[in-house]
Amino acid sequence: MKPRQPGSPYETLEALYAEVGTKMRGEADLGVSTVAAFLGCSVGTIYKQLDPDQRDEHPYTRVSMITEHFGVSAAAIDLARRAGGIFYKLDDVAACADLDGFCALVQEAGEAIATTAAARADGVFTPEERTAVRAQLKDLLRAVVAFDQFLAGKDVDE
Repeated sequence: MKPRQPGSPYETLEALYAEVGTKMRGEADLGVSTVAAFLGCSVGTIYKQLDPDQRDEHPYTRVSMITEHFGVSAAAIDLARRAGGIFYKLDDVAACADLDGFCALVQEAGEAIATTAAARADGVFTPEERTAVRAQLKDLLRAVVAFDQFLAGKDVDE
C-alpha cells in the first residue's frame, strides 16, 4: 500500500486491516485478504477502497462489521480521538461495585501523579518511569469505567 498521511482516515483503515492480519494470521500484511474472505469480495476491491487517490470510499458499514467480527479497535480509537475522547475496551474492565476499592485506586492515581512529578523534577522522564505510571493510570481507568457502569446500573459482563 502507498504511505498514508499521518492522522488521516486512510491511515486508520490501514491500521485496522493490519490489526486484523496480525490478530488472525500473525502478519499485518494478511489483513486485507482475511477481510476480503470474510466480506466475500475481492482483494482488489478493498485495495481500491483503501487508496486515497481512488474515488471509491471505504464504507463505514464495513468498518463496523470488521471491528465487530474480528474484535479489533483501530477504528474505535481513531473515532474517539477525533471526538475529543479516548477509547477503552470494556473487555478489560471487571465489574466494580466497591466504593472503597474505587477510592483506593483514586488514591493510587494521586500517587502516580506524584511519581510523575518526582520523575520529571530531574528533567528526565525515563521509559521505565513512563511504563510504571502508565500501568497505574490504566488500573485507574479500568476502575473508573467499571464504577461508572455500576452507577449507571449496567453490568460490564453483559
